[in-house]
Amino acid sequence: MDEAREETGRDPTPGDDPAPSRRPARAVAVWIAAAVVVAAGGIAFLMAGREAPPVGVVGVEIVEGAAAIGGPEGGPQSKDAQPVLDPASHPKGALAGEPAPEMSFPLFDGSTFVLSEHLSKDGRPLVLNFWASWCAPCRDEIPEFSEVAESNPDVAFVGVAVEDGWDPAKEFAAEVGASYPLGYDENGSVTDNYPFIGLPVTYLIDADGVIARQVHGQMTGPALQAFIDHDFGA
Repeated sequence: MDEAREETGRDPTPGDDPAPSRRPARAVAVWIAAAVVVAAGGIAFLMAGREAPPVGVVGVEIVEGAAAIGGPEGGPQSKDAQPVLDPASHPKGALAGEPAPEMSFPLFDGSTFVLSEHLSKDGRPLVLNFWASWCAPCRDEIPEFSEVAESNPDVAFVGVAVEDGWDPAKEFAAEVGASYPLGYDENGSVTDNYPFIGLPVTYLIDADGVIARQVHGQMTGPALQAFIDHDFGA
């Protein structure tokens, strides 16, 4: 009571807070805690970048409205396990059924990939994969795609770095050592005509130059093989 008289200059009355000076401190603590939560959320958002969620990697995850591949009872799937996926029921993407837009970009081996030339001279259906040096899932996906490419000689593969720089993309390509050509979207002919919502993203283009499917997110080798078998009849 003496402390209350010293702080207020009068005798305390019923209902007075015996320690009113503590309320500002309590409010400050609440605001600091809220700021920490908001800051942590912002950092997590920035760290997420534009990496797309995985398809066919672990558990069951909804990607573009479709269930990703998982192991028994939704558990992780081993690399050699058969995919728990029905390609016929998996969404094909907004551009499926449309003619694949023309694109041209330099490859790191010194040549140039031109879609129209590939269709007229090579004639094989194409797996077109978008990646970037800063995309961690891309680093895991490309080795699996390389194995699938080696197992499917009747299907052409090409990967193109988007939203990236030439030097880091070229260095990345040398590190991953893909079994198929990798290049760089130098003039924007890829990103301007093939929309995507994150990386990696893969387009399956049939031998007639029609987009059979677009898949957003990281895929395992078995998932890609399932789409190839269904969409290309390989």
